[in-house]
Amino acid sequence: MTSEPSIIAAHALISSQIPTLSALLNVAGVLRDDAMNIAPERRIDDFTPESSLASFQVNAIGPMTMAKHFHSLLTPPRSKTPTPPSIFVNFSARVGSITDNGLGGWSSYRASKAAANAFLKTLSHELKRQNVAVVSVHPGTVDTDLTRAFLSARAKYDVQGVDEAALKLMTLFDTFTVEEHGGKFFDHKGEEVPW
Repeated sequence: MTSEPSIIAAHALISSQIPTLSALLNVAGVLRDDAMNIAPERRIDDFTPESSLASFQVNAIGPMTMAKHFHSLLTPPRSKTPTPPSIFVNFSARVGSITDNGLGGWSSYRASKAAANAFLKTLSHELKRQNVAVVSVHPGTVDTDLTRAFLSARAKYDVQGVDEAALKLMTLFDTFTVEEHGGKFFDHKGEEVPW
């Protein structure tokens, strides 16, 4: 997600094999990465510009770079009959909601996810003309390495298995329309999350 040449190469490979995509899902995101020197801040003294910039590169700039290079593949073929939209879904996080921030902490992760949401909201206006629904989604708490690192916090939530979460999300994605869902932020239950 931090290498535009690798995204360009992925686009070239995919576009050489298929003419269009009905969906593009960005599931990349980072909260902690020792190699990139990224760690969630518990207090302001933990903040470093380098770590914050790395979070923004993956969580906010990466999805926009993907959209820049892949949006042309998302445009559904022109047809005289109505066609379902293509979708561009960015996996966000509820902590990226400015309105829902009642705890503080994790400054760079929160801000980078909020920035991604702002980028996607803006992108939705452009891509709706191409019949592409651009949507941010909070997948819920899923049993992954990321959530296992925060067992005490995770205990407060309904933890979904990976297969269960994927099935629920794919079913939800099938309901997305440009008019009703484009440019909005939803959780895994289909409930809108405030910005």
